[in-house]
Parts: sequence; C-alpha cells; structure tokens
Amino acid sequence: TATIYSTRIKSNSTFVWVLFPSEKAAPNIQTKILSHDSNGVKVQVTNPEKGEWKMLIPFSNSTIAELEFISN
Repeated sequence: TATIYSTRIKSNSTFVWVLFPSEKAAPNIQTKILSHDSNGVKVQVTNPEKGEWKMLIPFSNSTIAELEFISN
C-alpha cells in the first residue's frame, strides 16, 4: 500500500516520518514527539496490541541513538 501525505512545515518545525512495517494491514498506531532540540528528537510510537517504543534519534552521530520497548 502506498500513501501520499502533504503538509505545510514552518521553517523551524520538527517533522518525523515513522515507517511501520507490517505483513498484513498495519495496526492503528499513535505517535508523539516527546522532545526535540538541536541534537535530535525523542519519539514515542504506541501500538495498543503490543506496547510502546521510545526512540532517541540524533541528527548526527547515530551511535548515540536509543531504543526502548515496553510491552503491554
């Protein structure tokens, strides 16, 4: 399935794409930007059936990326 999405982004806004692979119809997930600064962004992705992922995604130096999963 392909999806087309468009939005207007202010020059100083943070925009995050979440790619959520699924073998069947994708579950209904919720996403939230928890925080962001000049170094990176922290994102929460929640799947009501499985649990929640919290990710720290740096804008550079991917060795400091973090991933935490909390199951239901």
